[in-house]
Amino acid sequence: MSGTSLDGIDIVATVFEPDDTGHTVASLSQPFAPELRQALMQLASGHHSDLIQIGQTEQQLTSAYAALTQQLLERLPAQYQPVALGCHGQTIEHQPDLAIPFTWQLLDPSRLAELTGVDVIADFRRRDIAAGGQGAPLVPAFHAQHFTREEHPVAVINLGGIANVSWLPAGGRTPVLGFDTGPANMLMDAWTQRHLGQPIDWDGAWAQQGQVIPELLTRCLADEYFAREAPKSTGREYFNLEWLEQKGLNSGYKPQDVQATLLALTATSITLTLDQLDPSNSSQVILCGGGAENIALRQTLEAQLAPRQVNRSSDTGLPTQLVEATAFAWLAWRHLNRAPGNCPEVTGAKGPRILGGWYPA
Repeated sequence: MSGTSLDGIDIVATVFEPDDTGHTVASLSQPFAPELRQALMQLASGHHSDLIQIGQTEQQLTSAYAALTQQLLERLPAQYQPVALGCHGQTIEHQPDLAIPFTWQLLDPSRLAELTGVDVIADFRRRDIAAGGQGAPLVPAFHAQHFTREEHPVAVINLGGIANVSWLPAGGRTPVLGFDTGPANMLMDAWTQRHLGQPIDWDGAWAQQGQVIPELLTRCLADEYFAREAPKSTGREYFNLEWLEQKGLNSGYKPQDVQATLLALTATSITLTLDQLDPSNSSQVILCGGGAENIALRQTLEAQLAPRQVNRSSDTGLPTQLVEATAFAWLAWRHLNRAPGNCPEVTGAKGPRILGGWYPA
């Protein structure tokens, strides 16, 4: 799995039982090589002018997936043999609201099967879009399987490049809800790269040196995306530094104050969402994704979401960085069992659908 944060690849080996429960037996994470990350960033930022560049970047990405898969296979205990490899690919464009909607994930699944010797399940999102859905978020179905509690509702907040919420009613007695709430790490990472030349604001330390700019935060939150009704999904093609500049960046703003404001934007947009879903403050909130390890963001969310209990997924036994990779392993498992993987109430699809295509080794 590599997501909208474009920080690298996460891979898990998960054993699933007939009741869909599973446990991880091995995992690896690896940052992208700088040149590959730069090429993916250019494509995901709308620079699609060179078809040769797209094709070659896809092959380089597929090779990176295959190399890390081989490393994981070498670490697998002898009693485990891979049944299939579920691979999401790298999203470079997601446009589910156009008159002719589409989503585009870079991956050559045929070559991945050839390089690894393992059957590949890929191309998960387009089946949902074909059925009239947004194609995202797809993880709420897995969240419902793994995190639902009988005694109280749960809100799972995935803090990747984009933030998405999965609302899991107590005991699964009513349908799961979910959608992208807006940016999580994406804008903060881009601003950090522009001004500090480093990939992320480690622990939110730079943001903590700044002060929130109230008028900039207000202009950002006034964007129509935040008021739009679900189902909805978004990505780097919408929330980027050009978007931020359109909100009236003032040359007099200190960079660290803008960073503090971007952190506040992430936390506030999530809080406003939870206040609508959970006006009684009765839910448990579970944070996952790379942003769950951003200390400043986590502390801000804990303060704004009080009195709700806020935990990380690692507190429940599933590491924060591996939730999404495990979700796509589960979607591959569902495909192999001819079982649907989407939540129509979340994506807006016409009904449950078996997601992905099968590429035999």
